[in-house]
Amino acid sequence: MSLKNDIENGLDHEIITENDANCFALAESSLGSAKGYDVVFGVIMGTGVGGGIVINGTLHKGSTNIAGEWGHHTLHPNGNECYCGKQGCVETYISGPVIEKRWLEITGKKNRYNQ
Repeated sequence: MSLKNDIENGLDHEIITENDANCFALAESSLGSAKGYDVVFGVIMGTGVGGGIVINGTLHKGSTNIAGEWGHHTLHPNGNECYCGKQGCVETYISGPVIEKRWLEITGKKNRYNQ
């Protein structure tokens, strides 16, 4: 039995699991500043980077279920090594940990907001 089933049985309700970017895009399109727009692309930047696409109130996942996930698109074919095994992914240039590392390299100071 899966965790999802355990939770559903405990709550006696169906649950749907989704990643943070998709949840963000859905929330903004139905409750937030994007309410009323037909097409919404919500962008998240944190430990990783990604996005969610909502079209006419419905989450759009595309044929491979990863529509909106742009963090592993290649910026530079011979670029930084990514944990996914590829090189030059967007995440290796603009994710939170990378920006924090670059800040330390430039200033010699740790991020004081991450304490």
